[in-house]
Amino acid sequence: MNSTVTNQTAENLAKVVAFLQSIGMVVHFASVDTATLLPGIKIAAGEIIIDEQQIKYPGDILHEAGHIAVVPAAEPNTLNEDTIGTREQSGAEEMMAIAWSYAVCVHIGINASFVFHDDGYKGGGQQHCRKF
Repeated sequence: MNSTVTNQTAENLAKVVAFLQSIGMVVHFASVDTATLLPGIKIAAGEIIIDEQQIKYPGDILHEAGHIAVVPAAEPNTLNEDTIGTREQSGAEEMMAIAWSYAVCVHIGINASFVFHDDGYKGGGQQHCRKF
């Protein structure tokens, strides 16, 4: 993982990955050689690829996983970073992914600021968790 990641962040990332795998999501650690919306995170065919050398905010993984979690059961394999925002119900799915990622934070015992960080959500991440 890049040098700016703290021990607490690494512990939270390990909890997130373990949780995602426990619910059947596929998570790979591999190099991401293309530009992505979120540095070091790529969704391909409904699977999450994490590049530990490029990732800037590991909590973003949980939000991206939320997109996979909230689509109808037959559709996760159609998801990638280009299709998420073009889906017919993308606005509703975005709100559900936000709620889902918060619920997972509570469930696995990590502070919601891991996902709702200062630079997340176009600079509004803290607005989502200021009371959490």
